[in-house]
Amino acid sequence: MCLSPLAILHYNTLHQGEEGNPMGRSQQKRRAPQLADVREPQAWTMKDGLIVPAEPGDTVIDEHMAASAKGQEALANILEAHKDKLPTEAMSAHYDGVAREAHKSEVVLELRTMPVAWGFPFDELTYTKWVINLLGLRMMSWDDYLTASSTYLPDARNIIHRQFVEDSKCPYLMMLDSDVLCPPDIIKRLLAHDKPMVGGFYRMKGEPYSPVVYDKTDKIADNGYPLYAQRTEPGEGLEAVDGAGAGVWLMSREVAEALGPKPYDMSSGGEDLLLCMKVQDLGYETWIDWDIACAHAGVAIV
Repeated sequence: MCLSPLAILHYNTLHQGEEGNPMGRSQQKRRAPQLADVREPQAWTMKDGLIVPAEPGDTVIDEHMAASAKGQEALANILEAHKDKLPTEAMSAHYDGVAREAHKSEVVLELRTMPVAWGFPFDELTYTKWVINLLGLRMMSWDDYLTASSTYLPDARNIIHRQFVEDSKCPYLMMLDSDVLCPPDIIKRLLAHDKPMVGGFYRMKGEPYSPVVYDKTDKIADNGYPLYAQRTEPGEGLEAVDGAGAGVWLMSREVAEALGPKPYDMSSGGEDLLLCMKVQDLGYETWIDWDIACAHAGVAIV
């Protein structure tokens, strides 16, 4: 049995109990690797249901921060061994991208061997719903976590982007704003597209709750940049777009390094649209998966 880089099992449930933790109780006390821990490739192995640093002679899961054949086999074996010990109850929240909030009861057991750097630019206020949603995204112990103390978005994004380019070894950067709530399987779905830059979508916080996705017009602003028109309704499927909000992008290392360490600025408009222009000027396309509807948290969820 061999798993793809992202192994997913879905179980219809309502609450997660400690006794049913498929990775064992002791995993809850394990410290997730910090940025400094993953600057050099780390080998990982499975022992007693836990993913731990490998020692000489161990079967390696993640030899060079990517999935190996032996690692796939090890994950398949551990998944099979624990399939009957999954939590009997769990709750995950799903959003339809509009003002209403919908709940679907399921738990997703995710064993992903493709490492991702998560970038979290924070606002002054962090919403409880966002934190709860974040915990449901099933980050792996070999993922990287990048943050910034600045709450000025262009600065925060640049700090995170520079950390990814210069310090992280992960092949992808997932930029996730602290007010965007996404489905628990978003990484699986975005990676499956195999695009250099792809994201889900979310809506504006105010009426008429239009998607934060834009089309270039034939009009040019005084600063020489094109003017954009905001979409009024979501599209369908996977679509290459001219511009979108930067709150939920999966960016490949190739694109990130081509952009350089400081690609965000507000000199000629919003930092997100300027970034999309820079990406497209480098010859890449920016994609939106309209089936990944994320929530935009504020005083209300939209």
